[in-house]
Amino acid sequence: MNGNWSCRPTPARGDPCLFDYNTISDVILHIRYTAREGGEPLRRAALENLKDLIREARAAASVRLFSVRHEFPAEWARFQAQAPDDERRAEVALTLLPEHYPFWSQGWLDRVERVELLARSELDSIEVFQEAERSDSTGIASLTRDAALGGLLKGSLTAGLSATPYGPLRLSSRPPP
Repeated sequence: MNGNWSCRPTPARGDPCLFDYNTISDVILHIRYTAREGGEPLRRAALENLKDLIREARAAASVRLFSVRHEFPAEWARFQAQAPDDERRAEVALTLLPEHYPFWSQGWLDRVERVELLARSELDSIEVFQEAERSDSTGIASLTRDAALGGLLKGSLTAGLSATPYGPLRLSSRPPP
C-alpha cells in the first residue's frame, strides 16, 4: 500500500469542532477506507455541507439530551422534595450554560428549534406549566405515554421556549411519585 497521508485536526477559525483539540493527549488511528481522489475541493464541499446541516439543525449531534436527574442533581432533588399545594406546583429551575452543549456548537448555537420532554412516571399523563403558581392555567406541554419509547411520557413544549439556548429554564408540574 502506497500513499501520501495528510491529517489536519485543527479546523480553520469559525469552522465547527467536535471537541477542544488542545485537550488531546493521545491519538489512536484505526483506518478502514476506500481511497478516492478528492483533495481540497472535496474537503471544502464536505465542510460546506456540514455547515448547512448545522444551520438547519440536522447535523449529527444537533440534538442534546439532558438528564435532569444526572446533570442537575441538586435541582432534581429540590424538585422531588417540594410539596405542591393549592397555590403552587412543584418547579424545576435549570440554568443551561455553554458547557452543557457539544464543543463543536460553540459559535454556532444561537437558537432552540424545539424542546421535547420525556418522563418516567406511574401517571398516565402530566401537564407542564411555565409558572409554579396555580393561577397560571396555561399549559406549555402535555406529556402522554408513548409505547415506542417503552412507555415513557413524552411531549413537546408549545410555549416558553427561550430565544437562546443558554440561561434559565423553568418548568412546573407535580413531582414524580
